[in-house]
Amino acid sequence: MRTVGESLSVLVLVAAVAVGGCGKEPERTLRPVDEPAADPAATTSSAASAVALPADLPPKFVTRADAPSIHEGPRQYRIDPPSFELGVVDSNTVHDLEFSVVNQGDRPFNVVYVTTECKCMTLDVDRKMLKPGDSIKVAVRVVANASNERKTAAILHLSDQAKSKVRVEVHYAIVPDILVEPKGVGFGRVESGKTATASIRVTMHLPATITTVPKLEPFISHDLPIKLRFDEPVITATAGGQRDWVAMLHLELDGSQPLEQFLTQLCFIPKDKLLHRELVMRVTGEVVPAWYFERGVVAFGSVDVGKAVEKEMRFFYPSAEAPAVESIECDVAGLEVAHEVDAAQRCIVLNLKYNAPAPAKVEGVVKLKTSLSPQPSELRITARVK
Repeated sequence: MRTVGESLSVLVLVAAVAVGGCGKEPERTLRPVDEPAADPAATTSSAASAVALPADLPPKFVTRADAPSIHEGPRQYRIDPPSFELGVVDSNTVHDLEFSVVNQGDRPFNVVYVTTECKCMTLDVDRKMLKPGDSIKVAVRVVANASNERKTAAILHLSDQAKSKVRVEVHYAIVPDILVEPKGVGFGRVESGKTATASIRVTMHLPATITTVPKLEPFISHDLPIKLRFDEPVITATAGGQRDWVAMLHLELDGSQPLEQFLTQLCFIPKDKLLHRELVMRVTGEVVPAWYFERGVVAFGSVDVGKAVEKEMRFFYPSAEAPAVESIECDVAGLEVAHEVDAAQRCIVLNLKYNAPAPAKVEGVVKLKTSLSPQPSELRITARVK
């Protein structure tokens, strides 16, 4: 059984716990910022006397986001220059650039690391700490290996207060290619007296950096009867200020005269190497006469000296009217050549009579010149005389 003194002690201890929290600082609770300050004269110990908030306004509490940012203020760095414009450059060329990072703040920082947007760009960066007013040079190498317009960048990650990520851009345009379809021109075997034609589609993708529309002036690298003619180009605007240039190029082979099989080039050589790239493409063909010997060689074979041997060779012509025989020349001793016209077969028949004067290995040519061509048609002669 407690005494009166012990009972009083317990009551005092309970009261102290209830009022002072066992000697600790009373626990603080969040108070809405819109709530009016409590009247010091009005004291209460019950939750029922708290000021009620309007039901349509949610409580707004002070959070970290409401606090002013510690990073506000002027930038702590300066990049000089902040970007590079290379203009129009040739493909796969190397460009060495340089810019400065300057500490214009009041606290030191450094370049922690660097990232780039493409493998075509590399940087050499000093990661030393920059005091206020200090600067470093950053070497940049760019290999221009894209096509059309290209914008790439390096990102510097700084250790300043804002943990800045600084973007340094490099912009350039590649000299446009000349695209052709098909890739080559083949006239094939053209009969003399006729004209052969071929067409190719020529395309250029012009970057916005090139404001002048290039004028293409292709040419044939050999002296051949081939004419070139361009249609009017069609220029279409595309995304980013670029343009597509498209035109048809027509080639005409004059087959009025026979032409041996040829291999030449169609050349696109720019007067300004930054307007378009050089292109060289194959052009092949031949013009064969519409008049011809039925065979290219008359072979008498083995003959005896003093014994006459006769052969016949036909020379065909294309028109209904027989051409005039202007001359017949022969460099084989003992060979006589006569001719007659076979109108039904549209040919001139050559009668060759050979009387070998001496043993020899014979090789020669008969040249028949007609009104069909200024160049004579040739017929080879072979024999082995014993």
